[in-house]
Amino acid sequence: LIPDMGASVTLRELVRIDVAKELTMSGRIISGVEAEKIGLVTRCVEDPMEEALKVAEEIAERSPDSVASTKELFQSTWV
Repeated sequence: LIPDMGASVTLRELVRIDVAKELTMSGRIISGVEAEKIGLVTRCVEDPMEEALKVAEEIAERSPDSVASTKELFQSTWV
């Protein structure tokens, strides 16, 4: 992992600082399973497109107003 284009700022928001430092200083390549373990990705699956469509369908079944309000809440409060 090479920090550029703001990746170092984003990375420290996603994982613990010691993990961010190790990954950027070592340049070590990690697997999807390890990325899931450290919180860099939400899940690791065999077919990412299938899983993405499943999640999209699940969200689409919810109230559009509720989804929009939740999205707005996170965007306005997540720092």
